[in-house]
Amino acid sequence: MIEPQFADETANARKAAELERFAYAVSQGGRIWFESREGEGSTFCCSLPEAGPEQL
Repeated sequence: MIEPQFADETANARKAAELERFAYAVSQGGRIWFESREGEGSTFCCSLPEAGPEQL
């Protein structure tokens, strides 16, 4: 059985990791947005700019 407090801590750690990824995407010139439909939930998205030949 998973203790409720432990489950909350695990969920919070996952959320923090996701936010770090989004912050990194933005710091590299990317963007974040979400798409939402009533009754269906939301999808959070991020994009990064394409790397130029000098960056590969």
